[in-house]
Amino acid sequence: MSTPGALSRQSGSETVEFSVKGPVAVSLDEDEATSPGCSVLDLQFSTPSEVGELVFRNYYTAWLTVLARFDSANSLAQTQGHRSTSHNAGTEHGKLFVPTSKGNTGSMKLAEQVGGWVVAVPRRVLMPSPHLENGSHDFISISATESQIEWKNLLTLRLVLRQPSPIWRTFHVEELNVYHNLPRRVPRPLQHSHRIADLVQCQVPVLI
Repeated sequence: MSTPGALSRQSGSETVEFSVKGPVAVSLDEDEATSPGCSVLDLQFSTPSEVGELVFRNYYTAWLTVLARFDSANSLAQTQGHRSTSHNAGTEHGKLFVPTSKGNTGSMKLAEQVGGWVVAVPRRVLMPSPHLENGSHDFISISATESQIEWKNLLTLRLVLRQPSPIWRTFHVEELNVYHNLPRRVPRPLQHSHRIADLVQCQVPVLI
């Protein structure tokens, strides 16, 4: 479900309807007594959707990763005919090729996948220092232009929330909104990471 008015926006912004599953706390491949906190939250769309912006208020989440699941049939149909020099669009030999969010129309890339999910935004820092208050209650805008792939024909966006500090036992995001169009503000740049394995270490369950 979407919640009105998370950020001051231009009038006429078209919202995208969604339902929320989670957050669900998950464990890491580490000693539970010392491992950082991790939870997942799914935003599920009733029909394949194009998304321009995700907006929410933070509550002590240090950083998050955005994963995506697509309507592969529609994505493949739209990308037929757009071929790279060595690969077809869509799925080939078990590897997923998706439209990029940058470059020319029809540009394709081999998507990084984590348990069947495509990595859209590898690491978005919300709190500069997990142990301090800065950023803990900020309103956050994540634009589709920050994503490594296009946010089209989306079925689900999964937010993997991380808080390594033992000081904050409760962390989540709230006042979620999803907008069809891109924001008219200048979005924050994507904060790059080192390795996908370092970003999404959670044993993420299937939310039912």
